[in-house]
Amino acid sequence: MSTKRKPKKKSNPDQLTVFTEPGEADGMAIARLALRPTVQAALTLKEYDKKFGDLKLPVLIEALLEQTKASNNGELSRAEAMMTTQAHTLDAIFNNLARRAINADYLNQVDTYLKLALRAQSQCRLFAFHIKQFKQGINTHNKTNCEKHGAN
Repeated sequence: MSTKRKPKKKSNPDQLTVFTEPGEADGMAIARLALRPTVQAALTLKEYDKKFGDLKLPVLIEALLEQTKASNNGELSRAEAMMTTQAHTLDAIFNNLARRAINADYLNQVDTYLKLALRAQSQCRLFAFHIKQFKQGINTHNKTNCEKHGAN
């Protein structure tokens, strides 16, 4: 006698497991998970980075968690690299918009392009300032805080 196999349920690769603390309501555990910065960032990355294919949510969260742990342990080279590349991207956006403004046919287009270009330029300048702060001020800042609060 042959038995019919039940079709396997396709598992959702983006399904997350929610762990509840003793006495914690399910809704609170889900809210706690939803409020994790790594979860929110992974959801955003999944939506924006379609060019990498179908990124799996749990894998993204794990990768972000690794980066977060490294940053928390004082390893800031990735953050510095990210800020540097974003500054270059903002510079490219500035130059693209400035060129569009010079070639625009109408004054309102010129105005819009230049406003957006100057916003990108301002953000680029801010990133450059923060990169400089990374290079100069991390150890000084920590030492100053320790001295200020009496912790040596």
